Amino acid sequence: MQPAKTIPPQTEPLPHPPPDSGPAAGPAPRQRALPAVELLAMVGLLLGLLYLLTGRWSPEGLAVHPFWLPVLLMAARYGLGWGMAAAILCGGLEIAVLSPGPATGVLRRISETGALPLAWAAAALLVGGMRDRMARQLAAQDKALAGARADAARLEQRAEEALRQSAELRDRAAGLQ
Repeated sequence: MQPAKTIPPQTEPLPHPPPDSGPAAGPAPRQRALPAVELLAMVGLLLGLLYLLTGRWSPEGLAVHPFWLPVLLMAARYGLGWGMAAAILCGGLEIAVLSPGPATGVLRRISETGALPLAWAAAALLVGGMRDRMARQLAAQDKALAGARADAARLEQRAEEALRQSAELRDRAAGLQ
């Protein structure tokens, strides 16, 4: 009869996520307002730089409209909701304030300058949707990893119990011989 193999105990404990991590924890109240402050500061800074560098508030003549930056950054960083908020804010500013030409009516101004805000909304939908999908996948993977760690801990306990029972049976068998 061969002696039973013993499994060496695990030297390092299994890493566990901190108890306050995960989707159930949610952001702190101060962190919920951070994207709004960041969006307003970014738009204000861009408008200030636009006026400082060109001497006018209108981005007319620029190769790329500066409002692409807040729309894409907010969508990439915070997801679909904040990307759409940035697109709505920038689109509203573009239509109501920044578009060149005389104020000939809101509907006419929207029809003349509405393509760019629609492109911003489409970009926010695309980038923000991908960001949200990645966040959902990451949350699902974190949940699966936590389950796997819990299973590993249960298996480790059962293996230790089986080793104890095996040792007891070996001792009994040795006592009977």
